[in-house]
Amino acid sequence: AHETLLQAEEYSYPVKHNGEIQERASAEFELACAEKRWNDAVNFIEKSIEIMKSSKHHWGLARRLIDLGDSLVGRNEPGDLERAQGIYQQSLDMFTEMGAPGYIKVLEERLRELPSRN
Repeated sequence: AHETLLQAEEYSYPVKHNGEIQERASAEFELACAEKRWNDAVNFIEKSIEIMKSSKHHWGLARRLIDLGDSLVGRNEPGDLERAQGIYQQSLDMFTEMGAPGYIKVLEERLRELPSRN
């Protein structure tokens, strides 16, 4: 993954477009998750989500919200589980509106299995 990111940097153009920034943030997010660098993962996925919001790409946004929820659960700092619950619910609402039964099932399971917030 590190090598892929280095190659992407080597061949990138000086002007960054939202699509390129999105792809880079997604790759950085995946790497941070694999290395369990949860603060970085949250930062990268939030950057990706902001781009998705501006592009009105609802399906991608709903999918990335799942990633943010997962990263918050992984980080597990004070307030993260509550925030993850709200984010999972937002994604569930979006996928319900779009009629995506597979994602609805995944999100219902995530919400059900969310660790206790004691």
